[in-house]
Amino acid sequence: MKDRIRLLPHRSSTVGGPILLVAGLAFLSLGLFEQYRNESLAAELLISLGFLAAGLGSTILIYMRRVALRTFFERIDEKGKWRFRIRIVEPGGETIIPSGAIQAKEIRISPRTGPVFFVRIPGGIFLEIHRFSSRRKASHRFLEVERLQKDCLRESRVGALKPLPGKGMAGALRLIPESHLAYWRDTVGLETALPLAVFLSGLSFLLLHGMNFSLTWEIRLLVFAALLFLGLAGGALNSSVRYLRRSGNEIRMGRLLFRYSLKARGTELPQSGVLHRWKVHEDTGMWELWREESQPTAELRLSSERKPAAARRIRLHSSLAASLAIQQCVFSR
Repeated sequence: MKDRIRLLPHRSSTVGGPILLVAGLAFLSLGLFEQYRNESLAAELLISLGFLAAGLGSTILIYMRRVALRTFFERIDEKGKWRFRIRIVEPGGETIIPSGAIQAKEIRISPRTGPVFFVRIPGGIFLEIHRFSSRRKASHRFLEVERLQKDCLRESRVGALKPLPGKGMAGALRLIPESHLAYWRDTVGLETALPLAVFLSGLSFLLLHGMNFSLTWEIRLLVFAALLFLGLAGGALNSSVRYLRRSGNEIRMGRLLFRYSLKARGTELPQSGVLHRWKVHEDTGMWELWREESQPTAELRLSSERKPAAARRIRLHSSLAASLAIQQCVFSR
Protein backbone atom coordinates (compact mmCIF):
# COMPACT_ATOMS: atom_id res chain seq x y z
CA MET A 1 0.00 0.00 0.00
CA LYS A 2 1.25 3.46 -0.90
CA ASP A 3 -0.06 4.91 2.38
CA ARG A 4 1.71 2.38 4.59
CA ILE A 5 5.26 1.12 5.08
CA ARG A 6 5.70 -2.14 6.96
CA LEU A 7 8.90 -3.20 8.70
CA LEU A 8 8.94 -6.89 9.58
CA PRO A 9 11.09 -8.27 12.43
CA HIS A 10 14.75 -8.68 11.59
CA ARG A 11 15.65 -11.83 9.70
CA SER A 12 17.71 -13.32 12.53
CA SER A 13 14.67 -13.31 14.82
CA THR A 14 12.44 -15.21 12.39
CA VAL A 15 14.76 -17.54 10.42
CA GLY A 16 17.48 -18.49 12.90
CA GLY A 17 15.09 -20.27 15.26
CA PRO A 18 13.34 -22.41 12.62
CA ILE A 19 16.64 -23.39 10.98
CA LEU A 20 18.09 -24.57 14.28
CA LEU A 21 14.88 -26.41 15.15
CA VAL A 22 14.76 -28.25 11.81
CA ALA A 23 18.47 -29.03 12.01
CA GLY A 24 18.04 -30.38 15.54
CA LEU A 25 15.15 -32.63 14.53
CA ALA A 26 17.18 -33.88 11.56
CA PHE A 27 20.20 -34.69 13.78
CA LEU A 28 17.92 -36.42 16.28
CA SER A 29 16.26 -38.53 13.57
CA LEU A 30 19.59 -39.55 12.06
CA GLY A 31 20.97 -40.39 15.48
CA LEU A 32 17.99 -42.56 16.40
CA PHE A 33 18.16 -44.34 13.03
CA GLU A 34 21.89 -44.95 13.38
CA GLN A 35 21.44 -46.21 16.93
CA TYR A 36 18.70 -48.57 15.75
CA ARG A 37 21.04 -49.99 13.11
CA ASN A 38 24.18 -50.12 15.19
CA GLU A 39 24.97 -48.51 18.52
CA SER A 40 27.99 -46.30 18.07
CA LEU A 41 29.55 -43.09 19.33
CA ALA A 42 28.45 -41.25 16.18
CA ALA A 43 24.81 -42.06 16.94
CA GLU A 44 25.10 -40.77 20.50
CA LEU A 45 26.77 -37.56 19.30
CA LEU A 46 24.04 -37.00 16.71
CA ILE A 47 21.35 -37.43 19.37
CA SER A 48 23.10 -34.97 21.68
CA LEU A 49 23.53 -32.44 18.87
CA GLY A 50 19.85 -32.90 18.03
CA PHE A 51 18.83 -32.04 21.58
CA LEU A 52 21.17 -29.04 21.58
CA ALA A 53 20.03 -27.53 18.26
CA ALA A 54 16.32 -28.29 18.70
CA GLY A 55 16.27 -26.84 22.20
CA LEU A 56 18.13 -23.68 21.18
CA GLY A 57 15.97 -23.17 18.09
CA SER A 58 12.67 -23.59 19.94
CA THR A 59 13.86 -21.28 22.75
CA ILE A 60 14.71 -18.58 20.19
CA LEU A 61 11.35 -19.09 18.47
CA ILE A 62 9.32 -18.70 21.66
CA TYR A 63 11.31 -15.80 23.11
CA MET A 64 11.59 -13.81 19.88
CA ARG A 65 7.89 -14.31 19.24
CA ARG A 66 7.24 -12.55 22.56
CA VAL A 67 9.50 -9.56 21.96
CA ALA A 68 9.60 -9.14 18.15
CA LEU A 69 7.87 -5.99 16.88
CA ARG A 70 6.19 -5.31 13.56
CA THR A 71 6.36 -1.61 12.80
CA PHE A 72 3.91 0.18 10.48
CA PHE A 73 4.36 3.76 9.30
CA GLU A 74 0.88 4.86 8.21
CA ARG A 75 -0.72 7.86 6.57
CA ILE A 76 -4.42 8.03 7.43
CA ASP A 77 -7.15 10.37 6.17
CA GLU A 78 -9.08 12.13 8.96
CA LYS A 79 -11.81 14.44 7.63
CA GLY A 80 -9.84 15.38 4.55
CA LYS A 81 -6.55 15.86 6.39
CA TRP A 82 -3.66 13.43 6.16
CA ARG A 83 -2.07 12.47 9.45
CA PHE A 84 1.02 10.40 10.10
CA ARG A 85 1.40 7.80 12.82
CA ILE A 86 3.55 4.84 13.84
CA ARG A 87 1.81 1.62 14.81
CA ILE A 88 3.80 -1.06 16.66
CA VAL A 89 2.19 -4.52 16.69
CA GLU A 90 3.33 -7.42 18.90
CA PRO A 91 1.79 -10.55 20.44
CA GLY A 92 1.12 -8.61 23.68
CA GLY A 93 -0.87 -5.84 21.98
CA GLU A 94 -0.16 -2.75 19.92
CA THR A 95 1.02 0.81 20.42
CA ILE A 96 -0.07 3.80 18.36
CA ILE A 97 2.29 6.80 18.24
CA PRO A 98 0.73 9.86 16.54
CA SER A 99 3.03 12.35 14.85
CA GLY A 100 2.37 14.92 17.58
CA ALA A 101 3.88 12.54 20.16
CA ILE A 102 7.16 12.11 18.28
CA GLN A 103 9.89 14.41 19.52
CA ALA A 104 12.54 12.85 17.32
CA LYS A 105 12.90 9.93 14.93
CA GLU A 106 16.23 8.98 13.48
CA ILE A 107 18.52 6.15 12.47
CA ARG A 108 21.11 5.42 15.13
CA ILE A 109 24.19 3.27 14.67
CA SER A 110 24.44 1.02 17.69
CA PRO A 111 27.85 -0.63 18.28
CA ARG A 112 26.13 -3.89 19.31
CA THR A 113 23.18 -4.17 16.92
CA GLY A 114 24.05 -1.88 13.99
CA PRO A 115 21.55 0.62 12.51
CA VAL A 116 18.29 0.92 14.45
CA PHE A 117 15.21 3.12 14.03
CA PHE A 118 15.02 5.26 17.16
CA VAL A 119 12.03 7.27 18.43
CA ARG A 120 11.93 9.71 21.36
CA ILE A 121 8.56 10.50 22.96
CA PRO A 122 7.66 13.07 25.66
CA GLY A 123 7.61 11.75 29.20
CA GLY A 124 11.06 10.19 29.06
CA ILE A 125 10.33 7.36 26.58
CA PHE A 126 13.10 6.17 24.26
CA LEU A 127 12.31 3.31 21.87
CA GLU A 128 14.38 1.36 19.37
CA ILE A 129 11.59 -0.10 17.29
CA HIS A 130 13.43 -1.77 14.42
CA ARG A 131 16.87 -3.15 13.61
CA PHE A 132 18.12 -3.07 10.03
CA SER A 133 20.46 -5.55 8.39
CA SER A 134 22.60 -2.82 6.76
CA ARG A 135 23.12 0.93 6.78
CA ARG A 136 22.10 1.17 3.13
CA LYS A 137 18.74 -0.46 3.77
CA ALA A 138 18.24 1.76 6.82
CA SER A 139 18.85 4.95 4.82
CA HIS A 140 16.46 3.83 2.04
CA ARG A 141 13.71 3.06 4.56
CA PHE A 142 14.21 6.34 6.39
CA LEU A 143 13.84 8.30 3.14
CA GLU A 144 10.64 6.36 2.37
CA VAL A 145 9.24 7.30 5.77
CA GLU A 146 10.13 10.95 5.19
CA ARG A 147 8.36 10.90 1.80
CA LEU A 148 5.30 9.28 3.38
CA GLN A 149 5.12 12.08 5.96
CA LYS A 150 5.67 14.86 3.42
CA ASP A 151 2.00 15.60 2.65
CA CYS A 152 0.76 15.04 6.20
CA LEU A 153 -0.36 17.69 8.66
CA ARG A 154 2.46 18.83 10.91
CA GLU A 155 1.03 18.62 14.41
CA SER A 156 2.54 21.08 16.87
CA ARG A 157 0.58 19.76 19.84
CA VAL A 158 1.73 16.73 21.80
CA GLY A 159 -0.31 13.70 20.80
CA ALA A 160 -1.39 11.02 23.23
CA LEU A 161 0.58 7.79 23.19
CA LYS A 162 -1.88 4.88 23.06
CA PRO A 163 -0.62 1.51 24.28
CA LEU A 164 -3.32 -1.13 23.79
CA PRO A 165 -2.54 -4.44 25.56
CA GLY A 166 -4.01 -7.41 23.71
CA LYS A 167 -6.66 -9.87 24.83
CA GLY A 168 -4.00 -12.24 26.14
CA MET A 169 -2.91 -9.55 28.61
CA ALA A 170 -6.36 -9.29 30.22
CA GLY A 171 -5.47 -11.51 33.18
CA ALA A 172 -1.78 -10.58 33.29
CA LEU A 173 -2.00 -6.82 33.84
CA ARG A 174 -3.93 -4.67 36.31
CA LEU A 175 -3.58 -0.89 36.43
CA ILE A 176 -4.81 1.41 39.22
CA PRO A 177 -3.99 4.95 37.96
CA GLU A 178 -5.54 6.80 40.94
CA SER A 179 -3.05 5.06 43.27
CA HIS A 180 -0.15 5.10 40.76
CA LEU A 181 -0.01 1.33 41.14
CA ALA A 182 0.42 -1.42 38.56
CA TYR A 183 0.39 -5.21 38.97
CA TRP A 184 1.56 -7.63 36.30
CA ARG A 185 2.88 -11.13 35.69
CA ASP A 186 4.98 -12.36 32.79
CA THR A 187 4.92 -16.05 31.85
CA VAL A 188 7.84 -15.99 29.41
CA GLY A 189 9.96 -17.90 31.96
CA LEU A 190 7.46 -20.77 32.05
CA GLU A 191 7.03 -20.76 28.28
CA THR A 192 10.75 -21.23 27.67
CA ALA A 193 11.29 -23.78 30.47
CA LEU A 194 10.76 -26.88 28.29
CA PRO A 195 12.86 -25.86 25.24
CA LEU A 196 15.58 -24.50 27.52
CA ALA A 197 15.68 -27.85 29.36
CA VAL A 198 16.08 -29.61 25.99
CA PHE A 199 18.96 -27.29 25.06
CA LEU A 200 20.74 -27.69 28.40
CA SER A 201 20.24 -31.45 28.20
CA GLY A 202 22.01 -31.55 24.84
CA LEU A 203 24.83 -29.44 26.26
CA SER A 204 25.13 -31.77 29.27
CA PHE A 205 25.17 -34.83 27.01
CA LEU A 206 28.05 -33.38 24.98
CA LEU A 207 30.00 -32.62 28.16
CA LEU A 208 29.47 -36.17 29.40
CA HIS A 209 30.64 -37.47 26.02
CA GLY A 210 33.79 -35.41 26.41
CA MET A 211 34.45 -37.12 29.77
CA ASN A 212 34.05 -40.56 28.10
CA PHE A 213 30.90 -41.24 30.10
CA SER A 214 28.62 -43.91 28.69
CA LEU A 215 25.09 -42.54 28.29
CA THR A 216 22.01 -44.72 28.47
CA TRP A 217 18.45 -43.57 27.89
CA GLU A 218 17.76 -43.84 31.62
CA ILE A 219 20.59 -41.38 32.34
CA ARG A 220 19.41 -39.07 29.54
CA LEU A 221 15.89 -39.09 30.94
CA LEU A 222 17.14 -38.40 34.46
CA VAL A 223 19.26 -35.43 33.32
CA PHE A 224 16.40 -34.02 31.26
CA ALA A 225 13.89 -34.41 34.12
CA ALA A 226 16.24 -32.66 36.57
CA LEU A 227 16.84 -29.74 34.20
CA LEU A 228 13.13 -29.48 33.38
CA PHE A 229 12.27 -29.35 37.08
CA LEU A 230 14.83 -26.58 37.65
CA GLY A 231 13.52 -24.69 34.62
CA LEU A 232 9.89 -24.94 35.73
CA ALA A 233 10.80 -23.86 39.27
CA GLY A 234 12.75 -20.88 37.97
CA GLY A 235 9.98 -20.02 35.51
CA ALA A 236 7.34 -20.21 38.24
CA LEU A 237 9.46 -17.90 40.37
CA ASN A 238 9.97 -15.45 37.52
CA SER A 239 6.28 -15.49 36.56
CA SER A 240 5.13 -14.41 40.01
CA VAL A 241 3.09 -11.24 40.43
CA ARG A 242 5.12 -8.05 40.38
CA TYR A 243 4.03 -4.55 41.22
CA LEU A 244 5.29 -1.00 40.84
CA ARG A 245 4.01 1.92 42.88
CA ARG A 246 4.92 5.59 43.07
CA SER A 247 4.28 7.43 46.31
CA GLY A 248 5.58 10.97 46.51
CA ASN A 249 9.27 10.87 45.66
CA GLU A 250 9.63 7.13 46.08
CA ILE A 251 9.25 4.20 43.70
CA ARG A 252 8.45 0.83 45.26
CA MET A 253 9.16 -2.29 43.23
CA GLY A 254 8.00 -5.62 44.65
CA ARG A 255 7.38 -9.26 43.83
CA LEU A 256 4.87 -11.67 45.39
CA LEU A 257 6.60 -15.02 45.03
CA PHE A 258 4.53 -17.96 43.73
CA ARG A 259 1.38 -15.85 43.52
CA TYR A 260 -0.26 -15.51 40.13
CA SER A 261 -3.78 -14.11 40.53
CA LEU A 262 -4.42 -10.39 39.95
CA LYS A 263 -8.17 -10.42 40.66
CA ALA A 264 -7.89 -9.73 44.39
CA ARG A 265 -5.09 -7.16 44.11
CA GLY A 266 -6.18 -3.76 45.43
CA THR A 267 -4.52 -0.55 46.46
CA GLU A 268 -3.36 -1.99 49.79
CA LEU A 269 -0.07 -3.78 49.35
CA PRO A 270 0.46 -7.02 51.33
CA GLN A 271 2.53 -6.97 54.47
CA SER A 272 6.13 -8.10 54.45
CA GLY A 273 6.54 -11.86 54.54
CA VAL A 274 8.62 -14.77 53.34
CA LEU A 275 7.00 -14.68 49.88
CA HIS A 276 7.05 -10.90 49.55
CA ARG A 277 10.18 -9.17 48.28
CA TRP A 278 10.29 -5.42 47.71
CA LYS A 279 12.70 -2.53 47.37
CA VAL A 280 12.22 1.22 47.59
CA HIS A 281 14.04 3.55 45.16
CA GLU A 282 14.35 7.18 46.12
CA ASP A 283 13.39 9.47 43.26
CA THR A 284 16.51 11.64 42.97
CA GLY A 285 16.30 12.29 39.23
CA MET A 286 14.05 11.41 36.30
CA TRP A 287 12.74 7.96 35.45
CA GLU A 288 12.99 7.12 31.76
CA LEU A 289 11.60 4.13 29.87
CA TRP A 290 14.02 2.53 27.43
CA ARG A 291 13.55 -0.28 24.95
CA GLU A 292 16.71 -1.36 23.12
CA GLU A 293 17.18 -3.99 20.44
CA SER A 294 20.03 -5.59 22.38
CA GLN A 295 17.75 -5.85 25.46
CA PRO A 296 14.24 -6.03 24.00
CA THR A 297 12.46 -6.09 27.38
CA ALA A 298 11.65 -2.49 28.32
CA GLU A 299 13.11 -1.11 31.53
CA LEU A 300 12.87 2.01 33.68
CA ARG A 301 16.14 3.85 34.20
CA LEU A 302 16.81 6.50 36.81
CA SER A 303 18.96 9.24 35.32
CA SER A 304 20.31 12.40 36.90
CA GLU A 305 22.43 15.35 35.84
CA ARG A 306 25.25 14.33 38.17
CA LYS A 307 25.51 10.76 36.82
CA PRO A 308 25.28 10.27 33.03
CA ALA A 309 24.87 6.51 33.38
CA ALA A 310 21.63 5.05 34.72
CA ALA A 311 21.82 4.81 38.51
CA ARG A 312 19.01 2.26 38.88
CA ARG A 313 17.16 -0.03 36.50
CA ILE A 314 13.76 -1.73 36.84
CA ARG A 315 12.85 -4.41 34.30
CA LEU A 316 9.20 -4.31 33.22
CA HIS A 317 7.10 -6.62 31.01
CA SER A 318 8.33 -8.45 27.90
CA SER A 319 5.44 -6.82 26.01
CA LEU A 320 6.19 -3.23 24.96
CA ALA A 321 2.50 -2.24 25.08
CA ALA A 322 2.20 -3.58 28.63
CA SER A 323 5.40 -1.79 29.71
CA LEU A 324 4.17 1.51 28.29
CA ALA A 325 0.80 1.06 30.01
CA ILE A 326 2.59 0.40 33.32
CA GLN A 327 4.76 3.49 32.86
CA GLN A 328 1.78 5.71 32.05
CA CYS A 329 -0.18 4.37 35.04
CA VAL A 330 2.60 4.80 37.60
CA PHE A 331 3.84 8.19 36.39
CA SER A 332 0.49 9.76 35.50
CA ARG A 333 -0.28 13.07 37.17
